Amino acid sequence: MTRSRTVTAVLCVTLLFLITGCFNSNGTDETPPSKDAVCAAYLQAAETIRTADNLSVYIGTMTQTTINGQTYSLTSQQQLDFRTDSTNGFQASSNESVQIGAHKFTVSELYSGDINYIQINDQKFKSATTAEAFTDRFAPTVLLDCDLYKDIQFEQKNGSTAIAFSQPTGAEPWALPDGAEFLDGQGYAVLNSNGALTESSYTIRYLAGGASVENTVKLIFHSADFQITPPENTESYTPLDCQDAPKRLEEAYGYLLQGTQMQSQSTESIYCQAFSISRSETFALAMSGNADSFFASMDANVTQSNQSSGKKVLKQKELFQNGIYSISSNGGTAVENTSVDQAAMKAYCQEYLTKNVFRPEQIVSATLSETDSTYKIIIQLDQSTAETICTELCTVLYGEPTLLDTLASSSSIDAVEYILEIDKHTSLPVAASLNFSATHIIETIPYQLTSQRTQSFQYQ
Repeated sequence: MTRSRTVTAVLCVTLLFLITGCFNSNGTDETPPSKDAVCAAYLQAAETIRTADNLSVYIGTMTQTTINGQTYSLTSQQQLDFRTDSTNGFQASSNESVQIGAHKFTVSELYSGDINYIQINDQKFKSATTAEAFTDRFAPTVLLDCDLYKDIQFEQKNGSTAIAFSQPTGAEPWALPDGAEFLDGQGYAVLNSNGALTESSYTIRYLAGGASVENTVKLIFHSADFQITPPENTESYTPLDCQDAPKRLEEAYGYLLQGTQMQSQSTESIYCQAFSISRSETFALAMSGNADSFFASMDANVTQSNQSSGKKVLKQKELFQNGIYSISSNGGTAVENTSVDQAAMKAYCQEYLTKNVFRPEQIVSATLSETDSTYKIIIQLDQSTAETICTELCTVLYGEPTLLDTLASSSSIDAVEYILEIDKHTSLPVAASLNFSATHIIETIPYQLTSQRTQSFQYQ
């Protein structure tokens, strides 16, 4: 129903270009221009880029979000091409590779005729949108505003000019989320011997929602002969109102896999009119540390009632501390299990954290709403996922996954709505919920099977 993936230990791709210098040559120009002349040349080059009808640009991004000593990392490498002509209007294509911790995925987009065609891994979606809404999701082609920096230094080598921007009076507006506190920023740009802007970079640091964020974006412009051709067969593309929904699922999954210093609580209420059976579950996870200092505890409370067997209650506590796993039930003596090591316990915790993050291929439709602090992605899940949820619920309630289907002459899925809530400042998931309902007709009588599930995430 949810994710079952083997996560390998993959080191984050280090974007060396984010910290290395611009030149390796020792050549210098004899008569350097004034600072005002360099700024004027940069402004002219930036305006040429800003107003270009055709452009090919590499976008590299590294984001590090630190909360209570733990850092969540994201790196992205992206090739964006766009063009505007009198026949087709604005068109664009993007190919992106994303890595969040050990989790990697790819995203391809093609914008044409007010439609964004999206492919994430092997899944295809399409979303009606405007050119402005499409481009606003990418870094701007001009990253730096000269007026925001007190100190602008430059160096000329072999005809090219490297310009460093520091001592900012404020943030670049495109890079600072609403409500965030700006700490520092700096950047550089390179003009070639013809005065054209060939690359630029900007790093910003800010505080937001209890997190410290550092984000670096680098652009490299290059000439390329490219064509943008929209797909011919678009019937296989799932339409979405929220074009970023599939990507947000993948990001949430990657971020949760990185979590070690965090807590999570989940609840589920299940009720089936057949045999009048109900069940409530609550789970609470706390985890911290790494390697030998890794700590985790999982508390579970389960209550199930039905007509034949009455009420049953289970209270269970699992603990991993000082390298030892133990489990106790209903206040009994804790029993140790030496076969559960740190790696196994961490994987168990990760499975719990990600169990309510669905996959892009399970999406039927997606819309977006928001609160003051979060984005809420509302997703309808597919028939196959709904059927899997139904069999899992039957297994939990009756111990037989196909019991209701066997008894019923017909059945229908009434609701299978999933909501993922994401922090606006950090992009970290903060909550997930699922509302499920199905009806089984047994001897002409309809019986409902329902489940309401919620899970929250705290990074502390």
